[in-house]
Amino acid sequence: MKPVVSILCASFNHERFVGMFIESVLAQTNPNWELIIVDDCSKDNNVNEIKKYSDKRIKFIQHKFNMGINCAINTAFENSTGEYIALSGSDDMLCPDYIENLINTMDCHKDINVVYTDLQLMDYNGDIIPNSFYYNSKETKNQILRKLILEGNCLLSPGMAVRRQAFQHVYPLDIAMSQNQDYKIHIDLLLRNDFIIMDKPCLMYRQPSEKSGISFVNSETIRRRNLEENILMDSILSIKDEKTLRDIFGKDIDEFGSIKTNLIPYILGMLALKYGHEYKKIWGYNQIVKFIQDPKNYVLVQNKYGFCFKDFLNLAKYFEIPKAEQGYKKYKRLFNIMIIVLVVYIISSTALFCLI
Repeated sequence: MKPVVSILCASFNHERFVGMFIESVLAQTNPNWELIIVDDCSKDNNVNEIKKYSDKRIKFIQHKFNMGINCAINTAFENSTGEYIALSGSDDMLCPDYIENLINTMDCHKDINVVYTDLQLMDYNGDIIPNSFYYNSKETKNQILRKLILEGNCLLSPGMAVRRQAFQHVYPLDIAMSQNQDYKIHIDLLLRNDFIIMDKPCLMYRQPSEKSGISFVNSETIRRRNLEENILMDSILSIKDEKTLRDIFGKDIDEFGSIKTNLIPYILGMLALKYGHEYKKIWGYNQIVKFIQDPKNYVLVQNKYGFCFKDFLNLAKYFEIPKAEQGYKKYKRLFNIMIIVLVVYIISSTALFCLI
């Protein structure tokens, strides 16, 4: 019988955890699932741990070389058959009623394509962390989208599930994304679909640590995240109508008046400049540069907003002055003060010499 839920799992160097994950899947109260687990060329004993389980509902695939999380998820999706697509890491654990709650939620909300679940956090050693991750159920989809676009990622992918036809619209996932891969999935999905949050935690999420690879936040992962910001923000260029723009950004776009479709890239660029962090601002600036490369667009924003070359030059005000430049200005001021003091000293010394 065709399974209802396909659990897609990318696994890499998780020999310590993957067995516990598989056992949590096998312990589900509703057996109507398949697990597609893709080993992304692990260097530890991960493969042998997976091969200990021979349940016919488990599909095991090995990559010939390390290709990244999104590539592993793509491989898993290509080998899935379920109506609902669920995501999980091989270091996490499903609560026994996860599949049951997921199917019930999807069946009761036919108009919903995306489901999230609150998470119970645990540390690297499996000890429960008292403060679980709970979504703010009072936030609307558009409030979350604004936060995702202009601030940062406020959603987690473990335990989320998507109807197959909705997942097909975001497949294949961008394999060049290593830090923002789930971040981009959230934006791409919520721009097209409504979502719901299951009413209780259904997954135990292992909080990233230094031992858990690229998920742990350090200077290297932050650099990669910043480098991916441009690809991430390109997702919002799929916004093509004024209603969607107003639903998401509300009063933020009142100053732009009525909005024609061909003005949307310019407005998105200005929003990123005004409200985003530094790397979102860079994307916004480059978006405006691309927009006015077309003389027709330049005339359009001039007629609509009085935008001219002076305004383009003034876009630099949205960026902080680099520390090196701040230091230069500081030392330049000190140098000027020293020159003034020296001149005063010379003049006063000369005057004193003349009196003698």
